[in-house]
Amino acid sequence: MPNRKISTQAKGKLRALYPELRILPDDWNFVIDTDEDEVFYYIATEKKEVITRDHPKFGKLPEPWMFKMVGEGTGKVPKLAYYNRETRKTTRADPRFSADTLENLRNMAQRTEGLEIASSLRRSCKAESMADMDRQPIGKTNIRSKYEIMHTIDSGDGEIGAMNGGVFKSAGDCLHMGYKETEMLRRLKHGSVSMYTAGFIDFQANIGSVYVEFCDGGSLNDVWDQYNCRNTWARKYEVLDQKVHLPEGFLWHVLIGLVDGLAYLANGRYYVSQDVEDTEPAKDWIPVLHRDIKPENILLRSRDTIGSRKYPYCVLSDFGLATDDLGADHPKADHDHLSGLQCGTPTYYAPELCWNTRLQPSEYEQQRKFPPGPGSKHTRASDLWAVGACVFNLAMAESPAEDGGMGGNYPYAHAILPVPDGVPNNIWWRSQASRRKRLDIGDELGYSPELRKSILYMTQWDPAKRPGAAQLVQILKKMVKAAGHDRMPPEELPDWAFKVHDYHSAMPRPAED
Repeated sequence: MPNRKISTQAKGKLRALYPELRILPDDWNFVIDTDEDEVFYYIATEKKEVITRDHPKFGKLPEPWMFKMVGEGTGKVPKLAYYNRETRKTTRADPRFSADTLENLRNMAQRTEGLEIASSLRRSCKAESMADMDRQPIGKTNIRSKYEIMHTIDSGDGEIGAMNGGVFKSAGDCLHMGYKETEMLRRLKHGSVSMYTAGFIDFQANIGSVYVEFCDGGSLNDVWDQYNCRNTWARKYEVLDQKVHLPEGFLWHVLIGLVDGLAYLANGRYYVSQDVEDTEPAKDWIPVLHRDIKPENILLRSRDTIGSRKYPYCVLSDFGLATDDLGADHPKADHDHLSGLQCGTPTYYAPELCWNTRLQPSEYEQQRKFPPGPGSKHTRASDLWAVGACVFNLAMAESPAEDGGMGGNYPYAHAILPVPDGVPNNIWWRSQASRRKRLDIGDELGYSPELRKSILYMTQWDPAKRPGAAQLVQILKKMVKAAGHDRMPPEELPDWAFKVHDYHSAMPRPAED
């Protein structure tokens, strides 16, 4: 395909000017053809060779739009714009998210039997509040034929954290657990909670799927890993002035969003608005415990406006271990939960869920049940501690190694390492001796006293001293204001902090496969 000659310097300026180009995944480049001056995207590596007019991350433009050169700019840098082939009008605004496009997609989805409109699109439609959003019922028949798979991230066994492929498949003995998770996701409606799109459980055929929103920015663990790798390098080569830390604005964004999500799980209401000053729960709400909060289960989703400088949405995902927080006399009580059977990720157990070294029973018992007393089961306080530990690790941006020193590969700044000689790893992580008493980010990193106090407050050793999530939201709203980050323009995160996918460059395949 013949294309215009554009210097590397001019391409760099175009990337800086146009979000469509700035957000291209690694290894991807672009050309402008000489026939219609249209922008094409290409990749040429050993693993993949593609040239396409469809953006590898954002997909096709709606008809009749194209992204093209519309004139000569200054300094030999072409002028680009979205061009409507019918009206011949140009715009810098992405037509994928215009009011007309969203309304057309909305109408198409509503006319499609058995398929509800995608959750990320529903978030873009301002006409209805999330709380009033209709959800497709959980079906009894297979609806996989209505979906196409763009990319498979993992096998769906949860080994790498939340399942972020938009679809979770279940079969066999897991169906009843899958139905419970699907039913729970369907009734949860909060911006910081994974959004249900559709689902079915066919007990006779022994298959089931739940379709949830796709979060394109990876997880908090991925962000932490990028910073940790750079800090490990700086420490190794003794160039400590090159260590990097996340902007405080992003930490507040994560903290307040996730705590408001926990408040919603506990009380069924949103509290983050400045107009809301109380902490009362919604009437007849059944509280939900997540029970597996960790950086891998907090996903990131881009803003709906391409090129937006706002921080991505933080989404609490993987509700496979979540349960309703009901008393023993309730007919739907989770008796495994109430009896203290362990579940979740031991490295992110709150201190009260860990065994005191003076009371440790057999190794078998330590791995089977939580200790008696306040930590006999997961609680809203233990979920809150886990969120605080996640933010603490982001702030520290490096971790102790499991064999001693710094330079660890996992976000374990809240832990005491190395594991003592003679103590099995799985026993150490279930003991209170493995936890730091105070998750204190200190003054040296340059963060505000308000952020430091907030993390300390929600990660107090004694669960009785931690606030409720709704109460903490009200406190955090005052804290972020005192820190000046309620009005401060957010400091951008570097491009390398987030994953950028190119799934739209591949041909989709039927979800039946």
